[in-house]
Amino acid sequence: PMVETQGTGKRHWLSWDGENARVSSLDEYVLNHRRRMKPCTAFDTLDLNSPENEVFGDAQTPVKHFDIGLPVALEGLKEQFPEECAKYSASCAAVDGDADLVRKVWLYNPWNYIGTDERSNQAKHYRVCVGGCDADTSFMISMTLALKLANAGMESVDYAIVWDQPHCEADYPGDVCDWIESVL
Repeated sequence: PMVETQGTGKRHWLSWDGENARVSSLDEYVLNHRRRMKPCTAFDTLDLNSPENEVFGDAQTPVKHFDIGLPVALEGLKEQFPEECAKYSASCAAVDGDADLVRKVWLYNPWNYIGTDERSNQAKHYRVCVGGCDADTSFMISMTLALKLANAGMESVDYAIVWDQPHCEADYPGDVCDWIESVL
C-alpha cells in the first residue's frame, strides 16, 4: 500500500494501483514536489553569485563566468532587453580569450575523461543516485552521466532516482553498503 509521508500531500498528482505508482500530472508534480531551486542560468549565474562561479575564479578575479554560451545568449537578447544585457555583458566579455579558464573548464568536465584511454585506471563500477525531490540539479545531468559511463563500457553502472529524497540524501539506508558488497 501507499505509505503516508509527512509534508505536502501527494495524492492530487500521484496515484497507486497496488503495484505501480503513477504521476498523473507532471505540472502538479513539478509545482508541488520538485520545485526548482535555481533559475536560468542555474550554474553560471548572471550576477556571479553561484558557488560554481567561484570554482573558476582566480586571484585577480575571484568569481568568473565560465559558460561560453552565455555571451552568445546575451547578444541574442540585447535588442529585446538592452538594460539587462548591458548590466551583464562586461563580466561576460571579461573572460573572452581567457586560455586558463578554458583549460579549467576542460579539466572539470568528466566527459573529457570517461572511456577515453584504456590505459587509465578508471573505476569499472559506478553508482549514481539522485533524489526524486532534488531541486538543485536536473535528472538529465545524472542520467546522461550514467549513460556515458555505460556506453564507455564500464563493468557496471547502477543508476537510481531515490523516491522522495532531496539533493544530498539520495540513498536508502544500507543500500550503498549492499552495492559495494555486490561489486566486490
